[in-house]
Amino acid sequence: MERRVLIVTTGVVASAGVIAAWMATGREAFTKSRTLHREPMRIDPQDPLAQASFDEGASQTRLIRREGFRLGLLPAPQRLADRHALSVIPLLAAIWMFVGVAVGLARRCQATAYRTSPRRGIDRLGRYLKQEARR
Repeated sequence: MERRVLIVTTGVVASAGVIAAWMATGREAFTKSRTLHREPMRIDPQDPLAQASFDEGASQTRLIRREGFRLGLLPAPQRLADRHALSVIPLLAAIWMFVGVAVGLARRCQATAYRTSPRRGIDRLGRYLKQEARR
């Protein structure tokens, strides 16, 4: 298999891994380590004010904080070295920058190998001899 195809295939597989990690952690827009969720509160049967619907207009939900890393599409760092700086877009950019450099180096190595290959010299010699034979 050609080197460049192998490099690009590796980039595609790594990108699929990053996308799979993003989907597995909740498809968040921003990278988070904790989230806040609203949950409905249960009415206490022993509370006479709640049974009389005294606080009917009040919010019947409460905020719950859940810990857990969620990979996001965009980074949300709070300081210079922060785990929230890790996100899908910078990871994909790094992967494809590496792929581009690796493909460029592979192409350059292949061109250098062609210029210095003995087969190329033999081809040149054959063309030269054909031209001389025509004269």
